[in-house]
Amino acid sequence: LKWSSAKSCFACSHCLGRLCRHTLASMAPPAMRAVGAKRAAAGLALGLAAATAALSLLGARLPSGAFAGAPAVAPQAARGEAVTRHAMAWKTQKKEMMFDPFGASTNRERELRKLRESRVEKKKTRGAKIVTPTLNYDVLPSIEDIYSRRFTGNSTVDAIGGRMRYTYYVLFKNDPLALGPEVMKKSILEYMFFFKYKMSCRNIKADSMKNPADGEAIVKLEYPMKQYGEWDVRTGKPRAEYSQAKMVKFEMMSPTGAAEYIGRKFYADPNILRFRKVSHTRTWENVGEDNELLL
Repeated sequence: LKWSSAKSCFACSHCLGRLCRHTLASMAPPAMRAVGAKRAAAGLALGLAAATAALSLLGARLPSGAFAGAPAVAPQAARGEAVTRHAMAWKTQKKEMMFDPFGASTNRERELRKLRESRVEKKKTRGAKIVTPTLNYDVLPSIEDIYSRRFTGNSTVDAIGGRMRYTYYVLFKNDPLALGPEVMKKSILEYMFFFKYKMSCRNIKADSMKNPADGEAIVKLEYPMKQYGEWDVRTGKPRAEYSQAKMVKFEMMSPTGAAEYIGRKFYADPNILRFRKVSHTRTWENVGEDNELLL
């Protein structure tokens, strides 16, 4: 179809004639033209009815004196009613803490604790004189020696540095016949010897603890526990179960690689029921850590 600007119609290349809407309307039979006029009239009447209904609905919502298209004016309310309607309810529920496994800032309790600790530290150093520590780097070993350092196991020979502070809580079975006071003392001394001369541990301490729940010397277990160590299954007898134990706390500075061997030592002891390891070192820059610069 090609557009003809002279007569505002289309020229069809197939029939080689000029057809426009006036030509098509004149070519239509009278019956068809009558049907088209009726449809147009019906559509116009339907549109007018819809517009009238919309205006009547809008007029019902508008106040008196307003007209269609003008901004609606809400009825004036008293000041007290408006204030009461727009006031927010006071929330008295306790805010629940959100646990974030990725350590984001949503953990409000942790952020508050850090803020309190920083304020306490600032109060301690407020008004104190600034002392610049003098470090003698000449007495330190070379960087090659530090990176190639190996622990021999004997803490009296190994150099200082690279150890972390650990605390082990060990539950020994309460068996007066097999594990009396003398046998218990000997077992603790053997562990201290193992830590010092086999695992290169320093500052080793061992203390017997009371039950944190009731303060008794004997710890009552929540459920019967079986002893560690090797067990001959060919005998057909199950491991002995114990409902009471004695708690011993070991504190030390140990190399990071020694924790695995210390755990194997505890698992191989038939006098132990359970043990737990707690690490306290996060960085070696704090005073009290196993750092050669802090000597």
